[in-house]
Amino acid sequence: MGFFKKLFSRHKKTDASNQPQPNGGQHPPQQQPPQPEQHAPPPQQQQQPPPASEPSHPVESNPPAPQEPAPTTTTTTTTTTSTSSTLTIREKLEDIMKAVGEKRILEVFDKYYANDIVMYENGDATNRHGREENRASEVAFTENAVVHEATVKKVIVDGNLTAYEMYLDFTYAGENVKKNQWAFQEWNDQGLIVKEEFLYK
Repeated sequence: MGFFKKLFSRHKKTDASNQPQPNGGQHPPQQQPPQPEQHAPPPQQQQQPPPASEPSHPVESNPPAPQEPAPTTTTTTTTTTSTSSTLTIREKLEDIMKAVGEKRILEVFDKYYANDIVMYENGDATNRHGREENRASEVAFTENAVVHEATVKKVIVDGNLTAYEMYLDFTYAGENVKKNQWAFQEWNDQGLIVKEEFLYK
């Protein structure tokens, strides 16, 4: 019995020495895997701007773009030229003579007679001074007369002086009148009549 006890105790010690010791025993340090070497980045060199090189040719500055001129408004002025100013004195006189038979006496009066017109009837110019008085006389004639015939017999043109002879047959205020009369005109520099005289029997 003593032999087995010794043998058992020997195995027990051997087993105890082979058991891992949780805290008290010293374990060899665990080797960490090798870490890659970290190299510090090289210090960055401050980049210096390249030295400015003088241009071999002078730098040409671009000229400013030409500005388009502002649109201009063109105003067209139309000048109305009276027909009377483009006609000759003879042409105007012919128009007056036609107007008597065509009942256009007021029309030609407004076109060819000046504002200071003076008209005579066998030397009498009573109430026949100026445009207003003479136009009133022409209105009275056209409203009360019916012209049956107006025939031109003679025409004279000498510079700014004109004359014509006309045979007239008309009825005025119910009375028939037949006569030959001369009409004399004096024209100003604007081509308008400033004096007219009628002679008849």
